Amino acid sequence: MLHPTSAPDTPKNTRVRAFFAALAFFTFIAFVPAAYGQADLTFTGGSDSPLTTRLNRSISYTINTGTCGVGGGPYFEFQAVGDVIGLSQQVTGDMAYSVNGGAPIAITNEDSGFVGGDVSVDDHSLYNTGFFGAANGSTVVLSLGFITTSGIITAAPPANGLYTTFITDDNGLRCSMNGVALDPSAANVSIGGRVIVEKGLGLRNAQVSMTDAQGNLRQTVTSSFGYYRFDEVAAGETVFLTVRSKRYTFAPRVVSAMENVSDIDFTIGK
Repeated sequence: MLHPTSAPDTPKNTRVRAFFAALAFFTFIAFVPAAYGQADLTFTGGSDSPLTTRLNRSISYTINTGTCGVGGGPYFEFQAVGDVIGLSQQVTGDMAYSVNGGAPIAITNEDSGFVGGDVSVDDHSLYNTGFFGAANGSTVVLSLGFITTSGIITAAPPANGLYTTFITDDNGLRCSMNGVALDPSAANVSIGGRVIVEKGLGLRNAQVSMTDAQGNLRQTVTSSFGYYRFDEVAAGETVFLTVRSKRYTFAPRVVSAMENVSDIDFTIGK
């Protein structure tokens, strides 16, 4: 995909969005918790430093056209935030989205200043340059979290507040209903699974750690048959799971659960 760079001779209010032929198929429907309000955004930095954008509640969107189903999106648009970023900036952070409860997909870029379709110069766009797509009828959830620009933003940060949000394709044409913020107090879920070693046996007394987007750490130990579980996890929260064992090595897992899950398993070396 071709995105604008920060070259000074590139027109500020023009963005080239290449159309990637990548079709994503999704076969199950996500559980959507109680919802309310618009996107709750806070901003820090800017004023000749990187800008951090924080989404304080997860947002649920419903794709209502076929436009976003064959690549070229989704772009998460936030209306009237202000044209403070301009050309596309790479970002780091833990904000991610999922389609129909699938694996989280990281937000990699943020920009403003694009004009086209249903997007105006003061709208902010968040997206992943891989363009994983979202078929008609899909539920897309943008998880609460933060992103920070890799480059310096000269403008002052936008005002904190509630913003209307929707999804567009690569041409700026909206392909979803307005996003709705999810109420975390009404959307707690559990995350669990099993730690498995040789011959499918469960590993007992292994320490499992879960770190959320705010850096909060929770720990538990596995049962006699290797099972673990964390309750009262905010739906849509992206968490980092690790297993500590003196004898075995397990790869960490990143999970963004929209409903109770009990199959986040760890196996040796995986």
